[in-house]
Amino acid sequence: MKQKDFLFLSIVCLIINSCGGAAAPTAVDIGFGVTKAFLINAPAYSCYALGTASQSGTAATSDVSAYYFSFGNPTLTLKDLSTTVSIATITLSMSHQNLEGGKYSCTIATTELAAVFGTQTGTAPSITLFPFSGTLNSSVSVVPSSSQTICSAMVCGGVKVIKDATGFTAPLKVTVVGFLTQQGSSAPIPVKTTSYLSVEYIP
Repeated sequence: MKQKDFLFLSIVCLIINSCGGAAAPTAVDIGFGVTKAFLINAPAYSCYALGTASQSGTAATSDVSAYYFSFGNPTLTLKDLSTTVSIATITLSMSHQNLEGGKYSCTIATTELAAVFGTQTGTAPSITLFPFSGTLNSSVSVVPSSSQTICSAMVCGGVKVIKDATGFTAPLKVTVVGFLTQQGSSAPIPVKTTSYLSVEYIP
C-alpha cells in the first residue's frame, strides 16, 4: 500500500470510526421541533440559497429538487460543557421499498451546515462547524439550549418515489459526525450521534 493511500485510509477511519476500536462517544445531541416530515412534490430552497440571497438583496433561486422534506428548528446541544465540538456532517438516510433504489441519503455539510446553524464566534464550551467556508451571518455559535438560524430548517431534496407507490412512512436515521476537543487539549476525538425521525409520503 502506498503511503498516501495509507494516509487517506487513516483519515477516513478517524472520521467514521469504522476500522476497529471503541465506538465514538456521544458528545452532542441533535433535536428538532417535530419528529415526522412529509414528502413534498415541489422544488424548495436550501438555507445557503436563502442566506446568500438575503446578503445580496436578491431573490433566492430554488436549488432543492422535488420530492423534498424538511425538519424545522434543529438544535445542537453540548452534553459536556468542558468540551468544544466541531461538526463535520449531518446525514439523513432512509430505506423503503417504495423509494427508487430502495434507499435515500442526504448530507448537510460545509456552507449549508453553516447556513442552518450559524457561525462560531466564541470559545469553549461551544459547537463549531468544520470545515467552514464563507460567512453568512454574524450570529453566535450554537451553544447549549440555543439555536441561531437563518431559515430554521434542514432541507433535503431529490427523493425519488417509484411509480404508482401507495402511501408509506419510512424511518429516517440522522447521523451527526464530528470531533471533540477537551479544554487544555488540542487532540481531536471523533464523535458520532445517531437519532431517528420519520418521513411520510401521501400520494
